[in-house]
Amino acid sequence: MGSVYRVFLAAFLLLPVGCYRYVNADAKDVTPGTLIRAQLTEAGTEEVRRYFGPGVESAEGPLVRLNGAEVGILMRTYVSRPGS
Repeated sequence: MGSVYRVFLAAFLLLPVGCYRYVNADAKDVTPGTLIRAQLTEAGTEEVRRYFGPGVESAEGPLVRLNGAEVGILMRTYVSRPGS
């Protein structure tokens, strides 16, 4: 029973490997609907502060809008700075 459990656990832990591929991309090459992760500027951190609290440093979700330097993301997950 122990060896079956270990095989199942190993398969479960290895399953997520390869599901994501992160590449740096120019904004002009990304189309709406593409899942992206973006590092926020200080202005971006202040913009999302009222919704997610202080210290948000990156956001992940599908690209909604791209207008020059502005990037619109439907935030599904985010990362906050430690201690924020």
